[in-house]
Amino acid sequence: AMMNAHVLKWGALSIFVLQNAGVILLMKLSRNSPGVPYSTRVAVLAQEVVKLLICSALYAHEMGGLMPAILAVRADVRDNAIEWLQLGIPAGLYTLQNNALFIGLSNLDAAVAHVTYQTKILFTAIFSVTLLGKRLGATQWSGLACLVLGVICVQGLLDKLLQAYSDPGRPSADAMAVPLHAAWSPASRSHAAHAAGRGLEAAPLSPEAAAASRTWLLGIGAMLSAALCTSFASVYFERMLKGDRKPSLWLRNIQARRQTQPL
Repeated sequence: AMMNAHVLKWGALSIFVLQNAGVILLMKLSRNSPGVPYSTRVAVLAQEVVKLLICSALYAHEMGGLMPAILAVRADVRDNAIEWLQLGIPAGLYTLQNNALFIGLSNLDAAVAHVTYQTKILFTAIFSVTLLGKRLGATQWSGLACLVLGVICVQGLLDKLLQAYSDPGRPSADAMAVPLHAAWSPASRSHAAHAAGRGLEAAPLSPEAAAASRTWLLGIGAMLSAALCTSFASVYFERMLKGDRKPSLWLRNIQARRQTQPL
């Protein structure tokens, strides 16, 4: 039994790692595929329908059949209607998260989007401390600080700060020539670096570069919003699982999935 539990634990962890690493890449690949782009709203709805079907099948297996599962769900809706309404909060946040992911991936490279989305680890830690009362040690906070630093490096923000303060006697020409938000975009960073290498002030951004800056900011904002939504929803869902009433995990997922579909 201990061996089976050990295998199950590591198997679940492996699946989670693959899912976490692959979902962003697969979504980006699907958005860049040739042909008419699919509707993101239909994709989000299809995703929730598949989740509902899988959870329903597992719950029916747990209850010993389809009819016992249906009767149990009906009884739970009747006796615990407030809980079903409370599950609407994470359900709505998961729906926002899925739509924000599509927006972010449509405006960012897959690598930048994936690393930015990992800020959900930081947000989850903060919500776990505030909502669940968990305590994090110095090592865990140090790891979270390294995560934030990694996200900053990927965005190129650290390069801009180092460039601005490396030579206090000479202001950074490219930092002065463009707005801060525009200077952070990949297109404007290349534009400014070229001008700085020639010892010239960067010319005003072209319309294409300005549009790229807005697109980049939209993508970053969408990925951070997705990370924030999924973090709060996960912690809120965990809080309900650890409440006084502890129903089946599959029933909880049915409650959440059922409410995402109207949204």
